[in-house]
Amino acid sequence: MKRNHLTLFRMPLMYLLMAVICLSACTKSTHLTVIPQNASFVGKANMIKIGLKIPQRKTFINDLVGEVLGNQSKDNFSEMKSTGINFFTPYIFGGKTALNKGYFALALPLESAKKLESFIKKTDPKVTISQEKNIKFVELGSGNILGWSDKNLLFLTSVKIKETQSLKEELFRLHNLGNSKQLVHASKNFKEFQKTKSDMGLWLNMGELNKSKTLQMITDKSDLTNNYCHFFTNYRKGKIEIDIDYFAGDSTQTRYNELFKSEITGKIVNSIPLDEPIVLAASSFSMTGVKQLLKDKKLYNRVNKSLKPLGVTLEEISNMLDGEIVFGLSDIRIEEREKKIVDEYTKEVYVEKENRPVADYVFAIGVENEAVYKRLMSTFLQSGLVQKDGTHFTFYKELFMIETDKVLYFTNSAKLRQAILDGKKMQNNNLIQFMQNKSGAIQANANFTEKLGQSAAFVKMLKDIKFPPTNNIRLYFTNSNKKAIQAKFVVNFKDDRQNALVLLFNSLKKDLLKSARKGK
Repeated sequence: MKRNHLTLFRMPLMYLLMAVICLSACTKSTHLTVIPQNASFVGKANMIKIGLKIPQRKTFINDLVGEVLGNQSKDNFSEMKSTGINFFTPYIFGGKTALNKGYFALALPLESAKKLESFIKKTDPKVTISQEKNIKFVELGSGNILGWSDKNLLFLTSVKIKETQSLKEELFRLHNLGNSKQLVHASKNFKEFQKTKSDMGLWLNMGELNKSKTLQMITDKSDLTNNYCHFFTNYRKGKIEIDIDYFAGDSTQTRYNELFKSEITGKIVNSIPLDEPIVLAASSFSMTGVKQLLKDKKLYNRVNKSLKPLGVTLEEISNMLDGEIVFGLSDIRIEEREKKIVDEYTKEVYVEKENRPVADYVFAIGVENEAVYKRLMSTFLQSGLVQKDGTHFTFYKELFMIETDKVLYFTNSAKLRQAILDGKKMQNNNLIQFMQNKSGAIQANANFTEKLGQSAAFVKMLKDIKFPPTNNIRLYFTNSNKKAIQAKFVVNFKDDRQNALVLLFNSLKKDLLKSARKGK
């Protein structure tokens, strides 16, 4: 069973996979003491719960370990139990070295350091195990190092660090952190994260993550000090549920609570003439909160000035709307259209045909003050931007608008326009119920990616992913908890009789084994 030790330890995911079947005794979370207070993220998994949900886990992990180690023995399962590692509660976290270079780490508690050392030497008799003070380690090269004390095992890896000296120094530091330098003692928010039980959890320190230039492009260098995000994943029958809690600063939390109403009423959702929309999204804003947000961002006067030619003010627009909005996508398809090209020099006009994606949609907003709306439409009609066609208005010959029962509908589909005029309503009670009592919600049906695959080349890659057949994907958020921004992401599979982890396991099993073979 001779293998290069670099190959053996370059796949920390292998340990997570092996963890689902290890049945060692429970242990105290001593490995939490190696996670530093400035960790940018921490991921954890309850391998007891996860392992019990995987069918024939012993046979599969045995095959997987055999592929990775190049050993076709039928007893790899038992051999891994003799590593001296307790795989029940692995933690993955991110940190930075003294030179400010980022790394990823895998932390596991040890039951027997002697067993671990024996296992490593048995796997690769030529491996060099070094020791400095109370830490033994194996330098794996290319930014990888494995080190352990009597209680804990750490694997550090970095794509930005090719030499191992700085990683080795970090390894020693992590194994000898004082209480005040340990995340578990330094962060109250992390302690709260630890209290929630789930199959898997992810804790994000947004302040640390925001130090990266990539995230700063998204956050616009906002101050995210003391901002944290929690993700809790549970695999249930026929679905995956991910609960999300975002803890913002007091001022941000207050602004969020003021921006959204507590719930979508369902009135507008129910009025959309789509029973099985490809995508349906809804939200309920507080117009007072919207105005305050614009003032905070110093945009209020600019927006107000842009509305002046229309004869209305931002105050009047905010009074006109009730804040509830709904968007429904009924179809995406490819249509051949003509594109006119004007030669820059000869000014000749050429006509080319091209395939372009076309989407049929309906967008609806609630109206509170009809007087302002009618005055605004009068201005549009006088300017020629809008034409009145009997019972509806038309913008630029392609966008229709209908106002009925204090709801404004916009659609580019003649079919949807007629359905709205005929008073047709949504008959999908399950979808209506899902949308209600939330600050915002969105559902994408299973055929969404299929439709996109016809119009976007990059989305076609999704077809190569062996994912279980899916009914829909749902996301919603709420401000019912005034201390955190809460959201939930749900994937509903077609097979609702088996646990979601079983469905994923059966779909990805061949690919996992294939990846293991490539790693040999």
